Amino acid sequence: MEIKKYLINSSVEWTSRDYALFFGLIPLALILFFVLPADLQNQIILKPLEPTLLSAFFSNYLHTNLEHLVGNLFSYLTVMLLLFNLETDKKRFYFTALVMLTILPPISSTFIILVLSRIISTSVGFSAIVAGLLGYMVYALYAYVKRNYYSQLTYNFLWLLLMLNVFVWSISWLNYDFLLISSIMIIWLFYMNRQAIKETLLKIRPKIRKPLKKLLPQVGFILLTVALAVLGLQTLLTRDFASQGHLMINIPAHYVGYLCGLIFPLIYDNFVRSKNDNKGT
Repeated sequence: MEIKKYLINSSVEWTSRDYALFFGLIPLALILFFVLPADLQNQIILKPLEPTLLSAFFSNYLHTNLEHLVGNLFSYLTVMLLLFNLETDKKRFYFTALVMLTILPPISSTFIILVLSRIISTSVGFSAIVAGLLGYMVYALYAYVKRNYYSQLTYNFLWLLLMLNVFVWSISWLNYDFLLISSIMIIWLFYMNRQAIKETLLKIRPKIRKPLKKLLPQVGFILLTVALAVLGLQTLLTRDFASQGHLMINIPAHYVGYLCGLIFPLIYDNFVRSKNDNKGT
């Protein structure tokens, strides 16, 4: 398969079914929702003051216009491509993807209904799920480094990535309090992760001598992954709601998705670890 030969370099054995599901079926489902008749779409748009079970779920798969759909599809496919490279545990990936696609929509909608019903009149969009997958990508990067470069890596590495996100956000918003706090935290977390960073750089360096044809895709993958891990939260933290036509796209739901993308794989790994420990006793 061409996409695997040139773009995917993972320790996980992805099957044709995996590619068909995440690169074919899910994008196709979003397109089919987009072309639904307007009357049917109107029934599943989330109206926070008049919510229904159907709208709480399916509104997360609707889009207001073609630009909105294409933007979310591009973001989804980019994050999914990185995840297919990063992933070290296929079961955790499927667990998290299932949660993002089925559990996150009602969580996001419940947040909108309880907190934002007086601010927005309607809410649609797949971006909360994309934000969840982006959050999971940060966790997958942690797991990738832990497995391949430094097995003693702790959750301090996750905190480091989050503080780097806060630092970038603080600069763009000119929030000097958060800038100071995040700077102090980054210095401390770099110190706490100094051995992991050193070991990782030492193990990556020999690969730089590979032929340019093989090196360029890997360098691009690494740079894009790190960029999204450090800047990803900033892309979600806009100052207000984004209006498109007569609908209002709920940006705060992105934050909920991002946090879920970090929390659920952490819960999964700790559950699996606890289960394995119990088996060993």
